[in-house]
Amino acid sequence: METDTAEIMTTLGRPAEARDWLARAEKRRRSVNRLMWDEKDGLYYDYDFVTKSVRRYPFATTFYPLWVGIADKRQAARVVSNLHLMERSGGLQTSTYASGSQWDAPFGWAPLQMIAVNGLRRYGFDAEADRITANFLSLILKEFNQNKTIVEKYDVARRESEISSGIKFGYDYNVVGFGWTNAAFTDMYARLPEAKKRDVLNLDGLKVP
Repeated sequence: METDTAEIMTTLGRPAEARDWLARAEKRRRSVNRLMWDEKDGLYYDYDFVTKSVRRYPFATTFYPLWVGIADKRQAARVVSNLHLMERSGGLQTSTYASGSQWDAPFGWAPLQMIAVNGLRRYGFDAEADRITANFLSLILKEFNQNKTIVEKYDVARRESEISSGIKFGYDYNVVGFGWTNAAFTDMYARLPEAKKRDVLNLDGLKVP
């Protein structure tokens, strides 16, 4: 948002304000990498301002710094090396823990898929981005063909949209016609190379390394 605002200020012919917003963005980049990057694990974590410590809970938001471009190439490569923690045959699960929360494993949410995939593309990890895209979109398509609906979230491990039995915290049902799933499908499909778009039709899912 800070870099976007800087671009707006530049467009409006207000360069001093643009520089101020870029300075804020740079300060934030340094803070995130100082406080939230874990060198040992190769992941970005949440930072607890009360205890002044990171919360070592692997979550798909670890891809956000790649999405906005504040990771360096080495950090991005480290995060990608940990894809196996969250990648399943239906895309990326939200975390590594099956707690019964709708925001944990094995559930996958469209916005997190889109942000992660676009982050991977930003750093040149197109093969990984294409594979995750095809696996997630083929899951949506498979379930649409079976149930004639597009829903809020999916079980990316079982490649199913029926999720009620696994959720104890959050909505124990799936909301039909969910806007962000539709939008993410459109965006992610558009970014696939033409030769890879046929992989979305592989409703059994692609092989995960």
